[in-house]
Amino acid sequence: MPRTGAVVSPALSIELDFDRGFWAGEIISGRVVRSVQAVSPRAWVTLRLFGRTKVKVSVERRSNNNRHTDVYRSRFDLLGSGPELGQALFDGVLHIPPGGSEAWQFALTLPVRPNAAAVLLGEVEQEYSFLALNPNVIASGGLPFSFAYSQYRFDTFVEYVLEAQLVEQHGAKAKTTATATRTVFMLPPPVPALLHPALHRAAVSHHTVHTQRLLPGMADAELSFMERTRKLFHTSSVPKLNLRVEVEAPEALQLSSSGTSGRPAPPMSFRLRVVAGREQSSPGLPLPGDGKRAGDDPDPDELKISVVGLRLRITAWTEAAVRGPSSYHRTKSPVVRDVRISWPEGGGLGVPCGDDVAPLDVGRAGALLFEARSSYWRGADMTPRGGDEEVMYPDFVTYNIKHWHSMRWDVELVVAKETVKIRGEGPLVVVAPPPA
Repeated sequence: MPRTGAVVSPALSIELDFDRGFWAGEIISGRVVRSVQAVSPRAWVTLRLFGRTKVKVSVERRSNNNRHTDVYRSRFDLLGSGPELGQALFDGVLHIPPGGSEAWQFALTLPVRPNAAAVLLGEVEQEYSFLALNPNVIASGGLPFSFAYSQYRFDTFVEYVLEAQLVEQHGAKAKTTATATRTVFMLPPPVPALLHPALHRAAVSHHTVHTQRLLPGMADAELSFMERTRKLFHTSSVPKLNLRVEVEAPEALQLSSSGTSGRPAPPMSFRLRVVAGREQSSPGLPLPGDGKRAGDDPDPDELKISVVGLRLRITAWTEAAVRGPSSYHRTKSPVVRDVRISWPEGGGLGVPCGDDVAPLDVGRAGALLFEARSSYWRGADMTPRGGDEEVMYPDFVTYNIKHWHSMRWDVELVVAKETVKIRGEGPLVVVAPPPA
């Protein structure tokens, strides 16, 4: 079930005035070009826009020691064949001499909504659609943006294609002598900037640190063998510090855009705060953030807690609705973002301590941005590490495809040279970039 590829030849080709993505409702303009000889008493050139969403799921089965594969498909036509989607660019005598060329200009307004009659054409059933198959509901809905995801035995895509045809008539017979196609990339509708995205308290975890370095003046001390042994076995003579670590992760992530199709989104928020527990800590131990209020000057002798590592793994999920033994087939995409931020020994960002202090926003401190094909973190000269990143689409749902995300995160803190690790995960709504 391949997507429609570009068909270009001297016999016929489609050229666009602007080689970029387009939003629904925009005017797309260009020309259909022929650059080889042609002579016909009558010929006509047509241009048409197609839109469709397709799914193919292959299920391997075993029966009596034999293997066979069942293939299930689903297709929805989004646009149909109304006159607003096609144009007759030329109709008349065609004469292109050797070495010559001819170009026919066009301007076509991209539709905003699906064609209900086209969507309902064929054997469509509500059981195999994520959206209501009601003509009024379809006519009031929006078109899905261009999308493609394929995995082993699982293929889904949404595509929009321009197709031009040259038909020549000689006598009573008319024949299509040349065809050209070109994909139109439909962009997701822009979303107003999420200046204050909703956060949720993703984790509240308690940790106890045992070390002699918690004592005043011992922060950088080298421990003897005996001291390390006592620390290892948590003997009563070793000071302990109880910490409540609060993590606030985003419920939504807005993709950023550095091109003409949008503008940078606000950085992703990811906030941390630590509260020391006096009752669970050693008596008389100076606690970080003890008595501190918002706006207080930092104490140079106060015990520091720093974030030295942050890893965010965003996973995309794609589900297909298709007639088969199961109405829905779900697949887990590869991790589309694996951002690792780390600091060298002695570095990191100080994490605020106390009930009445504002948390540290690690994401905004380093301007953590995500684009469709890349991600950036511009803090403390640190950059994300990892392999090639998959294309990241916003969440969406159409008739036979649903696409959404989840995020897993790992945080590494250091206090008195001891490491504290926190992990969590949850759903993440990914939305399109803000308008340009």
